[in-house]
Amino acid sequence: MEVDFAGKTFSLINRLTRDVTPIVVFVAVLPYSQYIYAEGMSSTKEMYWIEVNNHALQAFGGVPALVVCDNCKQAVIANKDWIEPELNQDYAEWAEHNHTVILPAKVRKPKFKSSVENAVGILEKGLFHDLAERRYFTLEQFNADLWEKIGELNDAPFKKKEHCRSYYWEEEKAALMPLPDTAYHYMERRMAKVSSDFHIRFDNVFYSVDKVYLHKKVLIRASASEVKIFSAEGSAAFHTAAFEEYPDIPPALPKPI
Repeated sequence: MEVDFAGKTFSLINRLTRDVTPIVVFVAVLPYSQYIYAEGMSSTKEMYWIEVNNHALQAFGGVPALVVCDNCKQAVIANKDWIEPELNQDYAEWAEHNHTVILPAKVRKPKFKSSVENAVGILEKGLFHDLAERRYFTLEQFNADLWEKIGELNDAPFKKKEHCRSYYWEEEKAALMPLPDTAYHYMERRMAKVSSDFHIRFDNVFYSVDKVYLHKKVLIRASASEVKIFSAEGSAAFHTAAFEEYPDIPPALPKPI
């Protein structure tokens, strides 16, 4: 599997404030079939990078033996000689959990991930033009439109081959390793002090805390879809805020068994 970010971004409009947030598109491809998965992200932080990689595996229906990535900070800390690159710890743990291997491409050598570079080019020269003409107020709607277009692309016949991406993906899927029983989830940990208004701030959001913790330190554990607040010792969670995760993989793309 080859993964990368598309260069083209889109706009996510806040209905109330009219503030605009960029949507970055993650792209993954299986090289034999050229089968594409893509997903819009309103944040490229490590926790969301892990989630979209999980979604790519789910869409492909298995785990490849090798994952070739760009040298983005979410994946690679240093890649001076290509022989022994220093991976982001969370991405390395993600690979270990899925029993796969991360191979960063050589710096400024796009041919090392030519399949995903080609996939990004196809998206940017084609279906991205349709999406750019629309206004988006939710990430869910953007991804619904994106997945519909990706499904059509994967089912469209190749110009120089007999079949389509989906046809060859059925062959390639047989060579993938099975998905793990549970997906790897990034978990950020941070200490915070409860302010005089009984709130703490995490990732630009305020969370209320029981008054017994006034001016005390608490432990925050956060994934892409949930925030839990513990006592400083981490012994018990007294506050949980769950968020809607990325929307399910649409019917146009394969779901894991």
